[in-house]
Amino acid sequence: MRSSYAPPVPHSFDALLDACTDDPAVHARTAAFALVTAYDHEVSEREVARYVELVGGDAPAFGALATAMKGDLDRATAWVMAVLATSGRDAVAVDEVLEAARAAVVADEEIRPREELALRLVAQALGVDADAV
Repeated sequence: MRSSYAPPVPHSFDALLDACTDDPAVHARTAAFALVTAYDHEVSEREVARYVELVGGDAPAFGALATAMKGDLDRATAWVMAVLATSGRDAVAVDEVLEAARAAVVADEEIRPREELALRLVAQALGVDADAV
């Protein structure tokens, strides 16, 4: 007899973020990378692989987070802005978050205007001139 039990799936972006990494210092980088990926409207294997290479989080969890965000971009954008607003503002952390967002833009080897918009939103949330990124 086949079991129909499936483990519960986290429904909130916060729970999905926690599933990606248990390191709070990596949360902002993960959220920024996921937002840019979600704005792409496609969560590709290349983007997930680049996330793992750069940030080091869990691949399936990141794919689930980016996919969930893609399904509700308005809520995802507001959530990422809140995550970034509460992250540390030291220069290293800001540079690392922007590096993650920039890497997401080029991860699938195609640069789309929507990804660039997401990058500008990340910069704005970090207090960086969006035109400078």
